[in-house]
Amino acid sequence: MRRTLDIVLLVLGAPTLAAGAESRAAMGPAVLFVRGSAGPGTHRSLLVPVACYKPTAGLVSAATSNCLSLLPERAEVSLDAGTIVTVAGKDVATCTDDNGEPTGESREGFQVSPQPGRFDYGVWPPLAGSLIRRVNHSPPDSQPAHVPARELEAVSKLVHRYARGEIDVLQRFEGDVDADGQTDIVYSVDVRCTKSEMRAQTAHADGEPWSCFNGLLVRWGGSTTFTVVAKDWDLGQIVATFDFAGDGHSAVLVFAPLDEGFRIQAFSVNKRKLSPLESWCCGCRKKHEKGCCPTRR
Repeated sequence: MRRTLDIVLLVLGAPTLAAGAESRAAMGPAVLFVRGSAGPGTHRSLLVPVACYKPTAGLVSAATSNCLSLLPERAEVSLDAGTIVTVAGKDVATCTDDNGEPTGESREGFQVSPQPGRFDYGVWPPLAGSLIRRVNHSPPDSQPAHVPARELEAVSKLVHRYARGEIDVLQRFEGDVDADGQTDIVYSVDVRCTKSEMRAQTAHADGEPWSCFNGLLVRWGGSTTFTVVAKDWDLGQIVATFDFAGDGHSAVLVFAPLDEGFRIQAFSVNKRKLSPLESWCCGCRKKHEKGCCPTRR
């Protein structure tokens, strides 16, 4: 059974701070967190680092850098809803399925006080919260309320080069993705396999179709055509935008639901190209086992 996640983060150009560039430079390091669980039988939410900005290294993945070491003792973290929580002791966020069995890697995170309710992401220092912008879109796995017919026709023509089945629009929004001052149009789509495509992959065409293509398509500002920017990103969707460095080099953080869990991955965006940082993945292990199947719908 698929676990449904309704968040994805994307990173755009930084908004102007009231104090100007001096405040931005004085902010120094920053850490982006998402919500994690302390494990089966607990109801404690943890702050789990996904990426951090280091002035000497730029934006780096928490999988390859000790982002937690940047925070002072009892640091305050701003959550997406505007709540401020205080960092307490360290704990380990675990990845389990509905039966409590491990499904992927764990990651060290922070306990917080007071325990927050539902949240999607948080940032330290709280000042950096002004550098993140949430992307509003329709719920996962549903057509957005407004998909212009000409855009859908153009998107369909492009993705049908990769797969011929029914197209699900997971997300559509407009925003300045590459921080060049122009509005871009962004689609996250999934294409289900046709019977012939299923037969080619599995030797039979019965049952629920798999995903034969999923990815991110963008019509960059000033362009008249869509471009496939990312493929095979596991039904990813974008939740928010940020630029911790304040230098106009944007980044993207994507949450993607998997059959057994989720993947969270940051991408830097430079010259209309996406470069992935190493992900935090719960439920990916089975996907990479020999003989495992593509994403099911």
